[in-house]
Amino acid sequence: MSKGKGSGKQIPGPFHIPPLRLQADKLSAAGRPAEAALLYQKLVEENPDEDSHLLCLAWALNDSGERSRAVECFEKLFRRELACGLVACFALDELVRIHREEENWEALISVCRRAVAAQPDDAGLLQTLAEACLRAGHLADAVDIFTKLVKTAPDAPEAWGALGGALIASGNIEKGESAYQQAAQIDPAAAVTYLDRQAGALLRAGYPKRAEANWNACQTLQPDNPVYPMAIGESLVCQGKLAAAFEAFGRAAALKPAGAGECWRRLENLLAKRKSAQPLPTLRSVSSKT
Repeated sequence: MSKGKGSGKQIPGPFHIPPLRLQADKLSAAGRPAEAALLYQKLVEENPDEDSHLLCLAWALNDSGERSRAVECFEKLFRRELACGLVACFALDELVRIHREEENWEALISVCRRAVAAQPDDAGLLQTLAEACLRAGHLADAVDIFTKLVKTAPDAPEAWGALGGALIASGNIEKGESAYQQAAQIDPAAAVTYLDRQAGALLRAGYPKRAEANWNACQTLQPDNPVYPMAIGESLVCQGKLAAAFEAFGRAAALKPAGAGECWRRLENLLAKRKSAQPLPTLRSVSSKT
């Protein structure tokens, strides 16, 4: 049995393990993936149909920093997995992980679409595809897929929350808020979580006032949580209400004195991003007079 570094998965090697494979496996286990890759490459050339050699080559290349070559190997193996109906998904899992890490959403969409074509009812694949579509800006596709997931699992609050985020991102605010409300109704214990996510989605979509209202509701439910005054402050900065934003961050700092410095740094970073004409000391003086 051979094991990919960091994968936590074991794969069957060839029935007869050649000495070169044993040597390559030892190099890989010793943390010498570049040297191991040279031997795995030779094994692949000598046994082009042996999947375990190709997979180990891909892992060794990835561990040695040759990610583009590793992706080529994973893609080749993924095509073999597709031909067998995705009975094994080693390459699929690695491609999903790599493209997520690199935020290569179009590549992730390509992988997921091919996988979904082979397993159209796999909720995990559909979820990953929808998330990639959302991150890539294919909002209509994301909404369609999340809608399918909700129809498949109407009692799953996470599915409703994901649909709500996609709807808000696509500009369908009312339906998005309704979806988040449905999630909260299904799981009342997580209501504040869905209010928070809804607020974040609204802020990203350019609706800071509506986001502020949601975070105010979160603060009502959890008045001792400093996260929500800071979030309110961020929404106020986006509305240009800088003195009010300072007051909100001040409330957060008072709730967690040990983290006060972090609160003020976050406000300063927000102002820097907006290139505010009012530096923090000026805001402090303005707030002290209100």
